[in-house]
Amino acid sequence: MGCIERQRRPPFGRCHDGVGHLDSVWRMLGVEAEGFRALALKHRGRTGLSQAALARRAGVHVRSVQGWEGGLAYPSAPRLRPLIAALFEAGGFAVGHELTEAQALWEAVAREAPHFETPFDAAWFGELLLAAHGWTATPEQDVGPSSGPSSEHWGEAPDVASFLGRNAEREMLRRWVLDERCRVVAIVGLGGIGKTLLATRLALDLAPAFDYVYWRSLRNALAPGEWLAGAIRFLSPGDPPPPDSEAGRLERLLDLARRARCLLVLDNFETVLQPGERAGRFQPGFERFGTVVQQLAESAHQSCVLLTSREEPVEFSLLKGESKPVRVLGLSGLNVDDGQALLRDKQLSGDAEAWSALIARYGGNGLALKIVGESIRELFGGDIAGFLEARAGVFGGMRLLLDAQVQRLASVELEVLRWLAVEREPVSFADLAGDLGSSVGGGAALEAVDGLRRRSMLELSPRSRGVYEQGATFTLQSAVLEYMTEQVVDDVVKELAAGEPVRLLAQPLLKATAKDYVRRGQERLIAGPVLERLLADRGSQPAAERRLLTLLDQLRKRPLAQQGYAPGNLVNLLRLLRGDLRNVDLSGLLIRQAYLQEVEAQEARLVGADLAQSVLAEAFTVPNCVALSADGAYLAIGTTAGEVCLWRVADRQLMLSMQGHSSVVIGVAVSGDGRLLVSGSLDGTVNLWETSSGTLVASLDEHTHAGAGQAGPVHGVGLSADGRLVAIGSQDGSVRLWDTCSRRTVTVLQGHTGPAYGVALSADGKLVASGSYDANASFWHAQSGRLLPTGKAETGTVCGRAVAVSGDGRLLACGSLDGVVSVYEAGNGAVATLRGHTGVVYCTALSRDGRLLASGGQDGTLRLWDVPGRRLLATLRGHTGAVLGVALSGDGGLVASAGLDGTLRLWGARNGQSLATLQGHTGVIYGIGLCRDGRVLASGSQNETASLWEVSSGRLLARLQGHAGVVYGAALSGDARLVATCGQDETVRLWESASGRQLAVLRGHAGVVYGVALSADGRLLLSGSQDESARLWSAPDGRLLATLQRHTGGVWGVALSSDGRVAATGSLDGASRLWEAPAGGPLATLRGHTGGVWGVALSGDGQLVAGGSFDGTVKLWDASSSRLLATLDGHTGAVWGVSLSADGGLVASGGQDGTARLWDVATGRLLTTLYGPTGLGYGLALSGDGRLVASGSFDGTVKVWSTSSGLSVRTLQADRRYERMNITGLTGVTEAQRSSLIA
Repeated sequence: MGCIERQRRPPFGRCHDGVGHLDSVWRMLGVEAEGFRALALKHRGRTGLSQAALARRAGVHVRSVQGWEGGLAYPSAPRLRPLIAALFEAGGFAVGHELTEAQALWEAVAREAPHFETPFDAAWFGELLLAAHGWTATPEQDVGPSSGPSSEHWGEAPDVASFLGRNAEREMLRRWVLDERCRVVAIVGLGGIGKTLLATRLALDLAPAFDYVYWRSLRNALAPGEWLAGAIRFLSPGDPPPPDSEAGRLERLLDLARRARCLLVLDNFETVLQPGERAGRFQPGFERFGTVVQQLAESAHQSCVLLTSREEPVEFSLLKGESKPVRVLGLSGLNVDDGQALLRDKQLSGDAEAWSALIARYGGNGLALKIVGESIRELFGGDIAGFLEARAGVFGGMRLLLDAQVQRLASVELEVLRWLAVEREPVSFADLAGDLGSSVGGGAALEAVDGLRRRSMLELSPRSRGVYEQGATFTLQSAVLEYMTEQVVDDVVKELAAGEPVRLLAQPLLKATAKDYVRRGQERLIAGPVLERLLADRGSQPAAERRLLTLLDQLRKRPLAQQGYAPGNLVNLLRLLRGDLRNVDLSGLLIRQAYLQEVEAQEARLVGADLAQSVLAEAFTVPNCVALSADGAYLAIGTTAGEVCLWRVADRQLMLSMQGHSSVVIGVAVSGDGRLLVSGSLDGTVNLWETSSGTLVASLDEHTHAGAGQAGPVHGVGLSADGRLVAIGSQDGSVRLWDTCSRRTVTVLQGHTGPAYGVALSADGKLVASGSYDANASFWHAQSGRLLPTGKAETGTVCGRAVAVSGDGRLLACGSLDGVVSVYEAGNGAVATLRGHTGVVYCTALSRDGRLLASGGQDGTLRLWDVPGRRLLATLRGHTGAVLGVALSGDGGLVASAGLDGTLRLWGARNGQSLATLQGHTGVIYGIGLCRDGRVLASGSQNETASLWEVSSGRLLARLQGHAGVVYGAALSGDARLVATCGQDETVRLWESASGRQLAVLRGHAGVVYGVALSADGRLLLSGSQDESARLWSAPDGRLLATLQRHTGGVWGVALSSDGRVAATGSLDGASRLWEAPAGGPLATLRGHTGGVWGVALSGDGQLVAGGSFDGTVKLWDASSSRLLATLDGHTGAVWGVSLSADGGLVASGGQDGTARLWDVATGRLLTTLYGPTGLGYGLALSGDGRLVASGSFDGTVKVWSTSSGLSVRTLQADRRYERMNITGLTGVTEAQRSSLIA
């Protein structure tokens, strides 16, 4: 079930625009609120009352009810209140949602009826609820709202419409939580006893007394760190993201529990406890939950944790007690009256003695009673006494009950249960029918589903009213899910032992094509237990591997059509067991639903195999920009290698992959209907594509649209919803509007003093947004070219590419270099300033109505913002590098993000869940270091490692592993004996080259460390960080010598003179600075760049300084006088790195345009431009003698050139995951996937 967060207003509050709060929430979620007429009919329909009967109860004439339900009139406030009271008393509102539905009915009238201004009185309705529950609202028992706003996240909480009784238990729990202020309360009982329903009912009862309600289920084995992070993000939407460590997250959660009154619900807690061991022990990897519970129990705070479990955690033994802050309710079964009410729809017959015996036999277990009740109705005509006499002694506990029930199921029903056990989340009937295949007809499948529902073995989602309803979804009841999961695991383990696959053939154990979080749950709860038992049976991992490989050999002897899902299941088990598929023979196998996207499979054999429905890494290089069609059906990217790719979102099918440009694709956009796609590149071209065929409809460059005057590279593109208008951001600062029908430039918008790095169009094409590093984001009227007032960003420089406009053209968003997102209203100035990113904001996107904003940045996070509320809704983590592009579907329900880690990710905006990950080439090279003579090269990469290479042979000397995140910088001492690296984990590390041994870890920076440099003798080290400081260290002993603090932005570039006496730093504040080393005193500030400085370099003697900047230039200064010597223009985008030869005669630069350039310092002349096949990346270095230049690439390779000839002398590349794979005769893959396997 998806997670919906609902913001509740104070009882007497009313939105400023006269529209109720629920309406605004529905609009934000893209849901249309129901009208009063429809609501009135629905609620009366639930009561079973006639119009006349309802009129009598409400004290009005029947014609009034007829008029209201006919849409002819609306009740006044004095008549609406008794109408709501009558509906409530007659059961017209869903149990657990009475307040919400009553408020929705009231606000429907307020929205539709003229001159209706009376606000909904929640306090009055609360009194009705209290009276109905039999409670007295004394001051001691008041559950009225706490001060301040109240928020609820109900996650997987079930509908409580079927909740019955439990008044005594509810009162006791209420007293523990509200009156006695218990910090931890547990509801413990057998499966099916009703723990979850009671916890839900209680949470709904108590919600008004809490500032926040946060509900999560552990039934899919949610990790402690994930739960802590989710809770923190929900409870503190405007605060910094959760800490990386679980200990840090727990500390943050405790602080939040002190600051606000929070109700934290943890359902199905037994999932993380160890089965088959001493009761209450945690499974490996979940022990932190014990610490969480203990800390929340022992620490002083004003919140409460409510958990449900089938057993007590062992920590409770010393924590619980009548006078202690931890209480445990052992939940017993239903009493006879409640049991009878539960089974009323089964139409059973029996006297009081028979009913008592039936309820007692099953311990009042609600699930057991519902299951057996259906059996009594079907087999005994509803006669309880007959059943008791015939079935005495057969059922003995829940497991035996389910065993007996399963034995009675038809084969189709049992198959449905098995498939739902694997699916693990609500599915539609269409999806289930697809799982079952053509062997089971639709009628038989529907009959099976309906039968299982009647037997209470599956449940409809709360929003579904019946199996036949369009869009209805269903899943297994929790106890049945656990039971069937164990049955599937048992069956598979037996088949592995016997070598006779049946279940392995019939269905996948995990679905590679499922949503990411579902697949991870399948791996933990199905594949994981299977492997544990296989290892126990075989005694060792090698023996377990041999068993799986033997079964694959046996399957290979069958025709592909008879192999079913077995090969895919065995391949998934093998990859989880080994961690890779290197050298594995998978030839002649039908491999379905295998997840191969993140698997190292060098030298594997797939001769004559079929990979149908399996997931592979894709062939694209780093995605630099991303776009979604308005309906979310199509996803497009542009890459650093000039590729343009288009996927169908529903099945992640790659529709098109085109080499459309010769340089980095800087922008893509899709028309509203997905029919047209436009792409723009630093090569100066704009291409218009027909998506259905991949046909190039038109190509715009300075030659083909004569007279348009296009100047240099394209930095951004936008497309109107109808595909008629294209906006183009140019190097000369102009924005050009191009008509796709006439193929003519219709308007040129002038205003920026620097390149127009980003553009966006409103859906109707009437408004244009543009951004530049000149500190301006601009809003234009497209037809007149008039510039609309917006204002400047409140802080820092605008990141020109990070501009977006809402579909309705009302709002403009832009990101800045200092991590701020600003939102403006057309013609009216600033609307919101959103803070949270800890680095450059590279991209933004707005939903059609402008209520939801997504932003991505250098810190690797994707953030979702509520624009009207000016608050952070969620921080989405998953990328391991900067987020370069983000897109939203029109309704804001789907988010796409593109990252420097080579991945393209899809997210559910409403629950923050990762839905899919498309993996391209990984291993972007960020940092390059060359020793003095160029013999040895060090590189730092996206994949958390650094590598040492022998340049002459291309041999990998060592792989340096230790960083926990991207390695951004690498440096070598002059003799190559010492290596320094730095990275995302905020550390600097020193390594011995000869052995690859880690010598030291230098800690002290409070942010990502982007740059590192070593003196020639290896005794002095300089590091630069996002924390706006640089640090000088003694390399031999790791001692901090000085902290350099004058910059007002992150320090990305650092350099040392050969003798270690001069240090240079470059910062996002646009300045380069010189420092005395090792003391750290300031020497000079070098200014001139109009954008942040990415890279700096020093000549060997420290007399010449080079800087590379966002502004696309390289500048040279004389260090002693601070005089600007030259400005080198040529790059068509930001300059990411610079390097100087030791003698200062040669400077190398690398940039966003995918090129490296060599310049003669004396004359400023460009000597040569170097290109890589997939675009050059961030890392760049010259050997000290100036003979060699090396540059990192987005595809994970390092290119080494001779500076004298400009020729490539070596390409350094580690094995890619599918290297040397034999795919002769492979089927079941697209041409694009085939390319990824041989790339």
